[in-house]
Amino acid sequence: MVSMMRALSERDGRGIGWRLVIAAFLGIVLAGAAPSIAWADETLGGSTEERASSIKGGAAEARAMPQAATPMTDALVVNVFRDYGQAYEVLALVNAERRAAGEAPLAMDQELLEAAMVRSVELSYYFDHTRPDGTDCWTAFPDTKGIVGENIAMMQSGPYQVMNSWMNSPGHRANILDSDFTTIGIGCVYVGNAGPYWVQCFGDGSAAAFAMPADRSFTTRCSIPTSWLQSGNFQFRQNYYSLLSGDSVQAEARFINQAPGAQSFVCELNPATFSWSTDKSAVATVGKTGVIAGRAPGITNVRAAIGDRVRISIPVEVQGDVGTWKKSGGRWWFSFDDGTYAHGWCQIDGDWYLFDSAGWMQTGWQKVGKSWYHLKPSGIMTTGWLKSGGSWYFMRGSGAMATGWVNDQGTWYYLNGSGAMTKGWQKIGKSWYYLKSSGAMATGWQKVGGSWYYLKGSGAMATGWQKIDGRWYHMQSSGAMDKARWIDGKYYVDGSGAMATDQWIGTYHVNGNGLWDKTR
Repeated sequence: MVSMMRALSERDGRGIGWRLVIAAFLGIVLAGAAPSIAWADETLGGSTEERASSIKGGAAEARAMPQAATPMTDALVVNVFRDYGQAYEVLALVNAERRAAGEAPLAMDQELLEAAMVRSVELSYYFDHTRPDGTDCWTAFPDTKGIVGENIAMMQSGPYQVMNSWMNSPGHRANILDSDFTTIGIGCVYVGNAGPYWVQCFGDGSAAAFAMPADRSFTTRCSIPTSWLQSGNFQFRQNYYSLLSGDSVQAEARFINQAPGAQSFVCELNPATFSWSTDKSAVATVGKTGVIAGRAPGITNVRAAIGDRVRISIPVEVQGDVGTWKKSGGRWWFSFDDGTYAHGWCQIDGDWYLFDSAGWMQTGWQKVGKSWYHLKPSGIMTTGWLKSGGSWYFMRGSGAMATGWVNDQGTWYYLNGSGAMTKGWQKIGKSWYYLKSSGAMATGWQKVGGSWYYLKGSGAMATGWQKIDGRWYHMQSSGAMDKARWIDGKYYVDGSGAMATDQWIGTYHVNGNGLWDKTR
């Protein structure tokens, strides 16, 4: 999902008061110049860590018309993952499009980058160019950036997908190829398990060089208008919970996206957003982190509240022993106390089993609907890693076999179309990746077959010139690092692969920029 809006800038001679809106959740573009009217510092909520990375109005304070203050509260607690690797992949795609159009490349600006990351989180609960506090999106940008623009998107799974959507939308494409822009900041975040949410912030200033930040995860508070604290704006992920005595389950609640036309989307919340309680603690208890624990058979309601403004509840059924396992002719089936038998999926004593239409317990690989599942010899549904037939497979929490990219405890793995974990070099989409012998996706420097390769934060293999830890290296089209040779007859990389600067190479001299100095 992307959305688009573009406002003419003051440079056009018409000011920022005129806007053309093309809203279709299809990429967004918003651009505006800065009339000389003061504006208030932004008041983005969040933890101390997150506030420090948000951009505030400076001494110039000359951007947009003053906007009415909206009462705000730091109500939402979210888990955030900032993916700088994918953000820089988008930068490469942007500059490839600009080169093809005859435009100068954009430089990543550190302040715009951080502003884009902050804006990306805001999209998870308010997908719009207006910020949750009612101010325009450019209040998140540094006030030194002059002409500014913004593209936003969600429901685009990767850099190629989001760039394809933006480039096929006239307004977004115009921002990406705008000759007035010289700098950019790109946001890519996951909120909870949802995302990524994407933002491009454009500027027309200059950008000092800086190292690409490392991907990071953190928990933060997000500020929303106090008026949004209504029970109808919050919901549980499912309609009820059913568990056995002695078992537990994590309650999951979400906030409904408040942007016009985006109410079918939700922001995943950390349970610390709420205070928790239960009607009947003898049936089930609930902890401060929203974990429901079954104590005795019965039905109760678990409630999540924010002060006295928000109160949502969900029914919880705690089951006791409900039947008996029976064996006939070497095969197992389950008889309920009411005389019926289990068929289809059934949870017994906290474990999931699959029974065919005749009631027989299944084992081994089973295809249900469009997904594959694996049942152990005991009949219990397999989750997590499974070795079968010499290959490793990953079974999701639902039991369904995973394919494609899977993140397990912070490490990425790639499962092919048959579900088998891959190793070694793999071409996925348009990029090459290297999967270690453990199956874990490699990043950073890797020595493979006697050659050194550099894998970006996203895992994609780098080619061409790359600045790594302050030094320049050249990677061949195969990805292998060049060393001890001249590149394009202009630059020299030494035995470590690093570009030589301000030194003699035999009878040749390279200057401080690494170029062969023909004057010596």
